[in-house]
Amino acid sequence: MKKFFYIIIFLLSISFSYTSNNLANETEVYADNIEYDSNDRIIATGKVKIIKDDQVLTSNKVIIDQVNKKIILPEVFQFKDEQNTYYQGSSGQFTTDFTIGKVHDIRIMLKDGSRIVGNLGLKENNQDLITKGVFSPCTSKIKIRNFMCPIWQIDGEQILHDRDNLFIHTKHAKMRIINTPVYYFPYIVQPSPLRVKRKSGFLNPSINFNFLDTKITQSISLPYYFAIDEDKELLLTPTINYGGGVDASQKINYQYKQVLSGGTLGIDASTQTNLENENNESWLRDGSIQTNLKQNINKNYRMELSSAFQTSPTYLRRTDQNNILNRKNSLNSTLNIFGYDIINKNDYLEFNISGYQVVRNNEDNKTTPTSFPYIKYTSNNKSYQNYSYKNHYNYYNIFRDKATNEHAQQQQKVSYALKANNEFYRFNSKLNFKTEIHTQFYNTENMKIDNKDYSGTYERIFPMTGLYIETPLYNKKNDFYIIPKLFGVLNSSQSNSNKISNEDSTDYSYSLLNFADLNRFKGSDKLDNSKRLSYGIDFLKNNYSFGLGQSYEFDINRNDFTKNVGQNDYMSDLLGSASIDNIKNDLYYNFRFNVDQGLMKSHNLKYINESIIGKFELLYSQERQEVNKILKDENENLKLTLNSAEFLKYSNIKASSEFNLITDDPTNYSLGYEYFDECFGVNLDFSRNFYEDRDLKPSDTITLMFSFKHLGSYSSSNVLEEKIYWDYTKKDASKFK
Repeated sequence: MKKFFYIIIFLLSISFSYTSNNLANETEVYADNIEYDSNDRIIATGKVKIIKDDQVLTSNKVIIDQVNKKIILPEVFQFKDEQNTYYQGSSGQFTTDFTIGKVHDIRIMLKDGSRIVGNLGLKENNQDLITKGVFSPCTSKIKIRNFMCPIWQIDGEQILHDRDNLFIHTKHAKMRIINTPVYYFPYIVQPSPLRVKRKSGFLNPSINFNFLDTKITQSISLPYYFAIDEDKELLLTPTINYGGGVDASQKINYQYKQVLSGGTLGIDASTQTNLENENNESWLRDGSIQTNLKQNINKNYRMELSSAFQTSPTYLRRTDQNNILNRKNSLNSTLNIFGYDIINKNDYLEFNISGYQVVRNNEDNKTTPTSFPYIKYTSNNKSYQNYSYKNHYNYYNIFRDKATNEHAQQQQKVSYALKANNEFYRFNSKLNFKTEIHTQFYNTENMKIDNKDYSGTYERIFPMTGLYIETPLYNKKNDFYIIPKLFGVLNSSQSNSNKISNEDSTDYSYSLLNFADLNRFKGSDKLDNSKRLSYGIDFLKNNYSFGLGQSYEFDINRNDFTKNVGQNDYMSDLLGSASIDNIKNDLYYNFRFNVDQGLMKSHNLKYINESIIGKFELLYSQERQEVNKILKDENENLKLTLNSAEFLKYSNIKASSEFNLITDDPTNYSLGYEYFDECFGVNLDFSRNFYEDRDLKPSDTITLMFSFKHLGSYSSSNVLEEKIYWDYTKKDASKFK
């Protein structure tokens, strides 16, 4: 009896699974029930599934017309194509190879989650035409009374999703945010979310309204993207200003990018014109070009070329105020060539040519330097007996149109430095004997000395030596280290000549970072001629550290370094640092304390706290500069920043404040709110900047930016009651959740 029952079950299961040779090859049909009608059509009902390659169709009822090669779908169905695009409809039909279809009440979901919904959809090969359609990448929905809608969507009389060229074409497009119409365009084209390969075409235009007192001007930008080749692209953005009698200029931005074999090339340029000018020779108002090239020449050499030029000293700062480059003193044009493993393994070459174009009106262009060239070569580590040493070669030719009080008009330098050390262990201590010998030749033209110009040559041989001793002590019971340090430095006594201008660096600092260096000056144009005995101690325990250091200078009157850093006593200022590095709390503190005066000369503190509220940072710094124990300058600043943790799923707040504690005045503060979900983002930022002259009204700026996935971002920035404008930018997709 049991055998008979199993045979019946087996025969029934065969009858519910059907494969027809009249259908396309390798098409399988599964259903609870399969029958034939009077027209010899296959009628499958109950959990119907049709599979062809990677395409799957499911429904509760399917009619297969083998004569006309049609699949008729009288009820709700779902269909997945070979690109993992999902279709759903209330009814419809397909050809048996699924290349052509008609879907009522169509719903399409692309593999990135974007959706297209419409009344009727026509599918032909890789093109979908949707009537009365809506496109949105938003998966989240907002409830408005009894109506559910995505955060933003684009409605269209007709939407064509071209999956061959991967574009979405929309006729009579209306953009809605929270179901509220925002703008209308007769026809727009946007890249499909499935697009990986680039394609030339227009990007979304932007329309700007500028409010200048009682006058209103408008501008329109029409960006066009050129996909020149697989490794080349160009974005051309013409902007036309008109109306109000304030500005009627035209501007074109050019952004060119190219991927090279072993490098990249980028060119950003802009031109601003007045084509309506009667005087045709002045139609070009301003222009700029910025170039950045990075290229591997071969396995040993790498080249970097950057340049920035403009027709007016303030053009870039006026037109692109948010670009940090445009706030610098000068635009730098630089050629760098880096070499590795040239003569010996691990040697290094740096070749530099640089020039400058000043961008600030109060800067004298004639005093900015040009380096033509600057060359540094460092050999690899070599050893002789117990010594490890390196050879350092340096040449530069630096000139300017006009000498300054500190720098010559022109200076050439040829130098060679041998740096060696011998590290060994004795008496449970680590000892390191260091030595440097600098051989230098200078040729200087028009160096100002006592208001007279000096020109001539100068050469010197400058030896430096030092012995360093560290003796680590470990406390096993409390698990911490105590490391006493002692070192003596004996350098050449010759003073730095005022016939040489310091082209390497004018930044003179004294801290634990350069405390143990033989040469505490940066670079080698100035050399440290000190004779000193230094000592210090470090305490280390898990994530905690504390260090102290101090020096005794034997010849304070002839010591050039101590004069530059404001040290007048044989006993140096006490240097210290402390740090706590925990998971949620980090603290870093450095100080320079004048022991004789009992005065904190400089100190800075950085505290970072991470909690459920967010990340909080406090930066405090204070510095005093004295000449002959008389206070010459002082600054004390405090900066507070807060970046909140994400709340309400997609929101966070940023706030910052900076204070000048000497005058007890704020210098600037800002507050911003950011919301970014999977398809939509909004930023609202406010900042206020104060001037040194408190009689001047502070500068207030509000920036509002909306970001839409696959479309880009629209931002509006205004200096309150003076100017408002909207600008379009392409948004980084990684911002969307």
